[in-house]
Amino acid sequence: TEGERKRFRDLLDTGRLVDSFRRLNPAESPPPASGPHYTWRGHPPVHQAVAKYHGKGMRIDYALVDEDLLPRLVSSDILGQGADRNGFMGSDHSPIRLRLRQAATGAESAEKAQAAPA
Repeated sequence: TEGERKRFRDLLDTGRLVDSFRRLNPAESPPPASGPHYTWRGHPPVHQAVAKYHGKGMRIDYALVDEDLLPRLVSSDILGQGADRNGFMGSDHSPIRLRLRQAATGAESAEKAQAAPA
């Protein structure tokens, strides 16, 4: 709902957090249901003829990073995709892979500071 989205944005702003997947994969409109854009998929029918949420997807799992880590952000991937839950590894939630560059050592940070123009 719009209220949930607003509260989530407020949480991100207050905590100086960034949605790593959305930062690397911006979307102006809802992405296609077939791709790796949703972290949750409804179960297919098990003990009934129809499952209310089968084939539906939502993005409810996140890899959030502090704003200060953005220069180290390499990738943020949703590993499962599609209504058949390919890659979901037995769950209705897809794994997420977040990769960050290794932090610079103290010596590397000092060198960069000295090399930076004043």
